[in-house]
Amino acid sequence: MDQLASMSNEPLNRILLAAIILLALGEGYLLYQNAQLRAVAPQAGAANPASAAPLAQAPTTVLIPLGGTIASIMGGTLTLSTGASTTIAIDASSYTAIVKEDAPKDATTYQADLEKFHDESDRLMQDPQKNQYALAHLVAPSPYQTTTLSLPDLKVGDVVTIFGEPQSDGTFAATQIIVAQPVSK
Repeated sequence: MDQLASMSNEPLNRILLAAIILLALGEGYLLYQNAQLRAVAPQAGAANPASAAPLAQAPTTVLIPLGGTIASIMGGTLTLSTGASTTIAIDASSYTAIVKEDAPKDATTYQADLEKFHDESDRLMQDPQKNQYALAHLVAPSPYQTTTLSLPDLKVGDVVTIFGEPQSDGTFAATQIIVAQPVSK
């Protein structure tokens, strides 16, 4: 009976093994790509506002969206409460874009914004090595009209979405902070 049971699981086991191998290959490829990006300093004039930054500041990952409520603000560091008891430290700099969502854009305007975004990403992909910083920090356009804010405009309790890059110390370097519209009651 055990032999029959193991035979019926054999195709499933092969599929699982193949999936694990593919995941390992994918992880290996991502590690290789990250190592390649770390080895190349941002090129001067490559749409990099921090082109004078040291090599350690070169982007090595795709931006990660984080959503939550601002729990505290101290200088350029926000503490984001993501629910349960999870908090994340977010570092904002002078290069962090901070916007507040307003009314939704009409469909034509939003479609035009998406087309500009796709055109820009296509242009940057013509030379991905030169434009690695700009490509790593691309954020799709918002479906809402936005108002530009500065760090002092943020308040504890604001609901935000932050696009950031994980840092080695466990914090996130914010590229964009989007303050959500308050929910009508």
